[in-house]
Amino acid sequence: RADGTEFIVEVSLVPIATDGGLRIMATIRDVIEAVEIEAHRHVLFEMIEAAHDGVFIFTLDTLEFTYVNHGAELQLGYTRDDLLSMSLLQIEPEFTEHSFRRLVEPLVGGAVDSVSFTTVHRNKDGTCSPVEVVLDYPSPVGPRKRRLVIAMVRDITERLQREEAIRCSEASLRLLDERERLARDLHDLVIQRLFAAGVGLQAIHSSITDERVAKRVADTVTELDLTISELRSAIFHLTTVTRASVASRTRDI
Repeated sequence: RADGTEFIVEVSLVPIATDGGLRIMATIRDVIEAVEIEAHRHVLFEMIEAAHDGVFIFTLDTLEFTYVNHGAELQLGYTRDDLLSMSLLQIEPEFTEHSFRRLVEPLVGGAVDSVSFTTVHRNKDGTCSPVEVVLDYPSPVGPRKRRLVIAMVRDITERLQREEAIRCSEASLRLLDERERLARDLHDLVIQRLFAAGVGLQAIHSSITDERVAKRVADTVTELDLTISELRSAIFHLTTVTRASVASRTRDI
């Protein structure tokens, strides 16, 4: 430019025969905007490729894949070439073509902006993984007006495992609360009553003249002491040991 700055241009040269000889006509077009758009597209493409989630693009007409990112390869265990020769129904065991088209009908008709659902995907090794899927349907573009659907797929195996572990921990804590209530009842009611009974027997022991009866009373007091000791040991295991194990499992989630 006149100020010394430079910009990107596209130059077309056309030869023209004139009476004065051959001339060259140069058509120069500023393409900086087009270059910036292409650069932006490249950045978006790199971001999609680097995404951990799977990105699948398939045609609405045949449900065959036209694009998959690296995340899709990692999720399913197939190569990109494998997936580009497959259709959606080959990885969606819970859907038939009819049920899937019925699912996306509101999306294609414009009634909703996107469709979200959870299902399972069949991996290359035959196993199935739980996934969360979001479908988008951009307006058909290009001269062929291809109807393409974009699917963003997230493997939720770890999330479901964490949720199940949390549910198990919550159930264990509820059980622990019940055990602690039982332990309090044992300590406050049963042990106290047994202790009071033992004290009462000891109080009358010295006044018993029959040796056999006195021995039986002494043996009963001993048995009561052993019972109280065993109850205290049981109470300890009902609370301290159980709570420690539950707390350990909760920290590991």
